[in-house]
Amino acid sequence: MLIGMAEASEYELRRILSNLLETTAENFRNDTIVLKSFVADTLGSTMEQLHSQLRNDFSYKFQAHEQFFIKFFSTIQSYLSGTVDALPQLVSSFFDELLYRITQILLNSNSTDTYTVCVINSLRSKQPFLRIPSVITNMTMEAFPPIRVAINSMAFARETLLAASITIHLSNECLAEYQRLRFCSLCAGVINANLCESACFRLAEICTPQQLALGAQWEKFIAALQEILNLVDKFPKVHRPLQMHLTDAIMNLKSVYTLHEQEILSNCSSSSSQVGNVTSAGSDDNGHRRGGHWPFGGHRRSRRQQPPAFYQPPVVYQQPLGHLRSHALEARPLPTVALGEQGIAGLQVWARGVKQRVGLSPSVPLYD
Repeated sequence: MLIGMAEASEYELRRILSNLLETTAENFRNDTIVLKSFVADTLGSTMEQLHSQLRNDFSYKFQAHEQFFIKFFSTIQSYLSGTVDALPQLVSSFFDELLYRITQILLNSNSTDTYTVCVINSLRSKQPFLRIPSVITNMTMEAFPPIRVAINSMAFARETLLAASITIHLSNECLAEYQRLRFCSLCAGVINANLCESACFRLAEICTPQQLALGAQWEKFIAALQEILNLVDKFPKVHRPLQMHLTDAIMNLKSVYTLHEQEILSNCSSSSSQVGNVTSAGSDDNGHRRGGHWPFGGHRRSRRQQPPAFYQPPVVYQQPLGHLRSHALEARPLPTVALGEQGIAGLQVWARGVKQRVGLSPSVPLYD
């Protein structure tokens, strides 16, 4: 009978400890999935709204550059997942290539020849985006890091708990203490004995000394995670301004181009002709160049030129490698509720629930 009690005690104790750790780890995993899904839906909604605006403004000419914007939002998602760093550099690189892309659209050209580069450099010197890049950098640096830290912290917590669940070694002293707490009251005829808190901590000290050593660090970690969760609702609040700032940047570039068009095109035409890097395409009787390009001087006539289906625009902005959530990359309508008051309220409710759940954890992540 005693042997049976000992075997039952060992099995029961291992099951209790493993289930507790694995259940808590699973809670962190589920919370991570919820937060990542919110991020993907929010970024997808913002991207689709921006795409809709640009399709209306540039029609078919935007098609060749659509993947560039998709990659930008995918890179933001990679940053939030912790696989890419240096957010200010990401924003700076994005605006560098945005200047290339929009200039190509305005010139109705897919070329990066000397003439196009000259136009780009001329526009760059006139600060066509104003202070919008720095505004977006400051805005994202305030709103994005908390959600990045929350995602990666909860993933780290899950891995820590799973590692702790497979390092449980029950000594004879541990089993003896558990049997005493488990069966002595029954032998004394007490069916529902209430255990003292000190008895529970003594059992933890004997049975899980390695896990107990994490107690102080775990308590600090939980406190820091709760502070971060207070800030995650900043994330959805920046996405409407983000879309508006990006649209304003593009519209301002168009205005600068229109204002200085004759000057820039004339200067770049002369400069390109002098170095011999502009290929002549001939001209018709009215003095307009053939081959789909606009004339460098005089009144411009827009000639529609569908971009070749096989054309792959040059990449200035470097996209990191690695798997990305597919539904965040698709250029399709996504639920916009995540960006509205209901979505923000939902995120706040979720954050409060997580704070309460992790706040119930004692300094040792093993016992409730």
